[in-house]
Amino acid sequence: MEYVTNQLVEQICREIGTQQIDKIRPFINLILMKTQTQGDTEEVQASPILTLIENKIRTMFRSEKLIESKLTELRELLHAQLLIRSRACR
Repeated sequence: MEYVTNQLVEQICREIGTQQIDKIRPFINLILMKTQTQGDTEEVQASPILTLIENKIRTMFRSEKLIESKLTELRELLHAQLLIRSRACR
């Protein structure tokens, strides 16, 4: 199980870095939700996998500003893709 978890964390972090998020969309949504609510009173309880992802991202980017920038870009990308899909369904 540890091997699978490590592979999942590696894949998610790699896709966050490259902004290619099709395979990991549910996990990305959880990560973005966690980062958006950190200052709120209703803090999202992080699972051990999210904690591993957070640690890996911090190691990859080393700068809070860069992490914030990457996650903001990712949120905007997800939002744009959602708009495109919703328009296609009409």
